[in-house]
Amino acid sequence: MTIAEQGKDIPRAPAYVTMTDTFMSGWGHAKNKTNRHIIVCQSFGEACEIARLAEARPEMKRINITTNRPRLRAGRVTTYSPAAGWLSQ
Repeated sequence: MTIAEQGKDIPRAPAYVTMTDTFMSGWGHAKNKTNRHIIVCQSFGEACEIARLAEARPEMKRINITTNRPRLRAGRVTTYSPAAGWLSQ
């Protein structure tokens, strides 16, 4: 998991899965903030599979699939990671 300091830190990809990680929100780097996590996917099919896996995790909320590179927003810590860690579960 990597923290994005700028929007261009998030690698370009065909698809992304975005979610709010309620477990990581509110402490550490996300103290008093929401942790928005982005999974960088190599295909839309891969994004669908990761979204399905995220839906099964109680700490993940507001799960979305997008083909646009997500933007950073004030009041949030944005982290990202490759899909490989999710697909090996």
